[in-house]
Amino acid sequence: MLLAGQVVTQIGGEEGVALEDQIWEAVSSWQAYTACALLAGGIIFAIYGWRISKVLAVINFGIIGGFAGHWLGGLLGLNEIASTVGLGAVLGGLCIWQTRHGVSLLAGGAGGVLGASLCYSLSLANAWIWAGFLLGFVTFALLAFIIYKVAAVLYSSVLGSSLVVVGVLSLLSTQASISQGLASALRDHVYLLPIMLWIPTAASIVIQQMKLKRDPSWVIDS
Repeated sequence: MLLAGQVVTQIGGEEGVALEDQIWEAVSSWQAYTACALLAGGIIFAIYGWRISKVLAVINFGIIGGFAGHWLGGLLGLNEIASTVGLGAVLGGLCIWQTRHGVSLLAGGAGGVLGASLCYSLSLANAWIWAGFLLGFVTFALLAFIIYKVAAVLYSSVLGSSLVVVGVLSLLSTQASISQGLASALRDHVYLLPIMLWIPTAASIVIQQMKLKRDPSWVIDS
């Protein structure tokens, strides 16, 4: 989710460096085993994410809290390890206490990423990308609060698909024969990255819905 969120946070990225170049630089620096691990995890999340949605929510909030704690520790001059672990534990604990709300907020974030990526694919200005994120966040967060299954399926689909995409890109970056051409294609066609996210996300949603209908013993708890 954090990597997918780069679609939204591109304004804060390195000035003059395109989002595609930032992502490509990151994924091409990973080892093959890292890419395989991300790919495997992404496939599991994309197919069975609804089943482990509450655990994923706690982990995600713990990670978000850890990053926020690390940033605040450096900003306020605090012990960065203590602030990272402390805030991560606090947000993770809050998510355990209010899991349904946590999953719904993550679903809002997933909807925001999809909305922002749509605006990004159309080469709109940064203000419109932020507007797309806010519209997607509010729409899906409100819907998720009403229908929990929507929240669990949506955010796990986006999370799993994001891991699949970056895992595949990382593996492809190790192939010298296609690495340069793929990097150029991503740079020249801004809609490629969003399409790479949308297609597996749509497939994941369909697969999870089919499994929910065919396996009633695994219905998401409300």
